[in-house]
Amino acid sequence: MPIAGLIILNIAFIACSLEDTSDPPEPFVLGDNDYALDCDHSGDSVEAWACQLAYYTNRERRAHPEESDQAAPLDWSWELADVASAYSRRMCEDDFFDHKDPQGNGIEVRLYEAGITYVKAGENLARGANLYPGEAMALFMDEAPCQLNHRGNVLDNDFTHVGVGTVFCDVMTIYTQLFATFSADDLRDDPNEFCGE
Repeated sequence: MPIAGLIILNIAFIACSLEDTSDPPEPFVLGDNDYALDCDHSGDSVEAWACQLAYYTNRERRAHPEESDQAAPLDWSWELADVASAYSRRMCEDDFFDHKDPQGNGIEVRLYEAGITYVKAGENLARGANLYPGEAMALFMDEAPCQLNHRGNVLDNDFTHVGVGTVFCDVMTIYTQLFATFSADDLRDDPNEFCGE
């Protein structure tokens, strides 16, 4: 159960064109400076694409040190990935795309039902025709800085863990990216001067 008074939820979603007009991007290659994650990034499976999105997330945190306030790389969380995968599958099967399911339940209910205790959590959603992980990240980052949006979740220096669930739904690719901080000790109390906090 979340600790009362410390629950902070950041949610953002994006829908992309239903038309696939892009050529496949270059294959994902692990870089020398990539922080090792406990997931398999190789190949074109839904699991690999989920892991690749997590790697792109850490690359963006490193690429924007001022805006992220020197955010540490995120660790992979299988628990978050399981919740994210189940939600991506449900959106595909039940034909909806939203942070709240048709019953009105959001991320806090999904995390609670999975038995995940957190002090801060965030969620990014993306879907598009054959949407590759790097393209999803580019869409997340093509937003205003220092806001409660996809970019803000990616660069939030309070988050310590990430889990991603990807599903191929006909021609659509659906991503659910969950961020969490599990300990109040990991929350930063110093202001982010770049964002004017």
